[in-house]
Amino acid sequence: MDCLTIGLSDGETSPTDSEAYSRALAILLLHALGWAELSQTGLLEICRMDRNAIISLWEAHKDERWPQVENQHEGPLMTLDTVISGCVVYFLDSPEGLDAQRIGIVEDCVADLDSLTDELDENCRPYFHRLRSLGALLISTHHSI
Repeated sequence: MDCLTIGLSDGETSPTDSEAYSRALAILLLHALGWAELSQTGLLEICRMDRNAIISLWEAHKDERWPQVENQHEGPLMTLDTVISGCVVYFLDSPEGLDAQRIGIVEDCVADLDSLTDELDENCRPYFHRLRSLGALLISTHHSI
């Protein structure tokens, strides 16, 4: 079975605080839910990624209220939330998952979230870190886990 290994950095670049926090959050969540194991080196190996991981995170996300964000970020963040959420619904409704075009869109959204998250108030960051984790999970399902 193919496995995906995740660390706090992609190994090629130094992560920003936001990227490292999002990766750590995803690692802890997947490990706590029993969908992944921590290796001896502290890396996360996901060997059994299924729709249940996305479903669980999606249920938690859609039950949360929209956080209070600064006006200049609200429009872009609402757009990112809507696009990633739409891709989650499409993924869950489609037996073949996301196509390459949608994966590219989600990758762009995750990159945009990475650039905006550090500018947000601490109180609303968990909402967008969870949204980023959803995007990362969608991307990982496309890369044959």
